[in-house]
Amino acid sequence: MATATTNQPVYFYGRDKDHGYLSQMFMSAFVVDGVTYPSAEHFFQAAKARQFEDEVRSCLPPKTSVFDLTMLGYIASHTSCSKPL
Repeated sequence: MATATTNQPVYFYGRDKDHGYLSQMFMSAFVVDGVTYPSAEHFFQAAKARQFEDEVRSCLPPKTSVFDLTMLGYIASHTSCSKPL
């Protein structure tokens, strides 16, 4: 294992850049409670979606999954059903 020889910061934002494997965007699938997430960012966004699930679900067709809610980008930009998807 290599040891650090400098006190310089390590930047890891962006999965395709140096040290990108440390980024939440790095594609490395994992399973939590039977749900597979392609990256830590997917897991994080799904967790945020679950906080508003009941409110948002009332605006959407039945059987829309939490993952679908996250992919729609609806959770981050809306807190009510005043605007249609």
